[in-house]
Amino acid sequence: MTDRNKTVFGKFMKKNVPSQLYDDGITKLKVMPGEFVPEAMIKRFNMAPGLFVHPDSLLSEGAFEFAAEHKEHFIVTIIRDMNGRGDVLMASVIAKALKYRYGDQVTVQYVVHDGYEDILKYNPYVDKVFTGRGQVKQADIQINVNDLEFKSELQEYEKTGNIVKNRASIYLENLGLWLENKTPVYIVQREEKIWAKAELLKRHYVKEKGKLIGVEMEGSNISRTYPHMKEVIKLLEKAKYQVIILDEKVNDKYRYNIRQLGAIVDQCDLIVSSNTFGYHLAGALKKHAVAIFGSCNGNIWVQDYEKITACELKCQNTGASYAPHNGTPKGKCWWDLTCLSGSRARKSGEKSVKEAPECLTKIKPEKVVREVKKHFKTKKVLIVVLTWNLSYLSKQMIGSIRSFHDYDILVLDNDSTDDTVEWCIKNNIEVKVDKLPVDEAWNIGLEEAYNRGYDYALICNNDCILSSSYIDTVIEVAERRKSFTTTGKVVNKYESTEVKFSDIIKDLELPEKIMVPGDYSAILISRKCIETLGGFRHFAPRYQCDEDYMLRIRLLGQDLIKTYATTFFHKHGAGVKENKDYNMKRRVEEWNAGEEAFLKEWKIRIYGENRTVLNNLEKIKQLNPDWKGKIYFPLKLKRGKK
Repeated sequence: MTDRNKTVFGKFMKKNVPSQLYDDGITKLKVMPGEFVPEAMIKRFNMAPGLFVHPDSLLSEGAFEFAAEHKEHFIVTIIRDMNGRGDVLMASVIAKALKYRYGDQVTVQYVVHDGYEDILKYNPYVDKVFTGRGQVKQADIQINVNDLEFKSELQEYEKTGNIVKNRASIYLENLGLWLENKTPVYIVQREEKIWAKAELLKRHYVKEKGKLIGVEMEGSNISRTYPHMKEVIKLLEKAKYQVIILDEKVNDKYRYNIRQLGAIVDQCDLIVSSNTFGYHLAGALKKHAVAIFGSCNGNIWVQDYEKITACELKCQNTGASYAPHNGTPKGKCWWDLTCLSGSRARKSGEKSVKEAPECLTKIKPEKVVREVKKHFKTKKVLIVVLTWNLSYLSKQMIGSIRSFHDYDILVLDNDSTDDTVEWCIKNNIEVKVDKLPVDEAWNIGLEEAYNRGYDYALICNNDCILSSSYIDTVIEVAERRKSFTTTGKVVNKYESTEVKFSDIIKDLELPEKIMVPGDYSAILISRKCIETLGGFRHFAPRYQCDEDYMLRIRLLGQDLIKTYATTFFHKHGAGVKENKDYNMKRRVEEWNAGEEAFLKEWKIRIYGENRTVLNNLEKIKQLNPDWKGKIYFPLKLKRGKK
């Protein structure tokens, strides 16, 4: 198939057809289901058009790899030119996934509905934005997201009504792309922030008056518009919150255009929205929001927005009407509102409903306000990530960070020689570069967390991937048990049964007595712990500092609590074994030196057959009469700051 390297234009054999055999007397050709076939081959062998799916529509997996293999640079055009501003944001994750995989080798173009181009302005993953298909002059691969969403064959779970994936996941799955973090991106520029602050001040919104809540009155359709939003606003104002209407109109025009709206949302403390653009903006900006849902399953819609919660009622639609007290639960009905006249809420050529379904109208305003108040009980967390080369691991680790709580990320880099630092800067992630041993880097992280007023520090190695519930779960356990340090169950490549094991005992929480590898690879440390113990003691030059820290916690009568309700993956030893700058012989020497230093400090050996000595705190106290003086290791803490 020599013609394959001349062009990337072609089609894909449908996955549900048998393999096809062709023979033109010169060449025999076998085409497998799902295989990409260049246009030249299709014409040469006069292949039936019904066998193929065009990349313009769906199932384009393979096209990107083919283009990357045969071209130094290729262009992908993404088309999402229907109405729906939030949908443009959701579909932009395709561009994000392409840039993550192919970097500067790919140029990503985006075609949107006229007036929506500002949604993607400053998006680092989108190179060009057009408002008409005719404006696109060149493209190697064209993805029509409209077809991905509305023309692709239903999966089995969709046919039963049990929809379990949101649009971003469906897009990427159909295209053979993958992202650890599928949250879309919206960038508010510095000058826009300045404008928004001035605009709010002009309208008499000031921080001293209370939290600022942005409210959208109208949903994306009448069937998705929450009818009690005025009552919600009254309750919010009664609770001393400031409220700004985001979709307010002046002379029949919205007060704020898209860029201004994004800047205002960025200044709000929380958004209340009835399934429309506002909560998508909040999600992309990682702002807190309460999104109100009726016929749609809200938890699916907001699953990629870590600080957004869905306010909804359970649906027990029998297929005829909303039945809150009887009937067989069949899941949410999405756009197919059989309980209302007009049947479907939105489809070309079909009658649109004129009202909201009961599953939306019966949500009480008090329920919405209670959900709002939950968002103002969050904790502040500084996530400290230690990096040293292996940027592909760091990107995965940082991509897995998700939390309802308010967090910031601080990368402490050990003078990497790859693109780690550049990637952090490009993605607006705070990074400090200094060639330091692990314990000293950890201590910098603890100092920063304490001095900046955080409630917790989450210390992470870059060879970890956190489960989506990890941060929220360990904080919940730490708050409930008042533990100094908390971790989840580590899963690594040597323990293939660990995931099943953790599922069996997922409600178990145990105070750890003896560390296992990985316990300190994603550990939550409380502010009280930092204040009481200080930092990690140095053990020539890098190991045993975590063993010492855990021993000091236990000598104080406190605990490292391990919860089996959440896990994190740890590629054990990758940070040293895969690092080209690391000397394995030196690692052994350092380990032995650290073990001798621990013996000198605590009068005990802790490895091999001696490890069980850590269970006997009384013996350790006897061997170390001055143990109380060894508990605190000084850090540069600014006392009293919170």
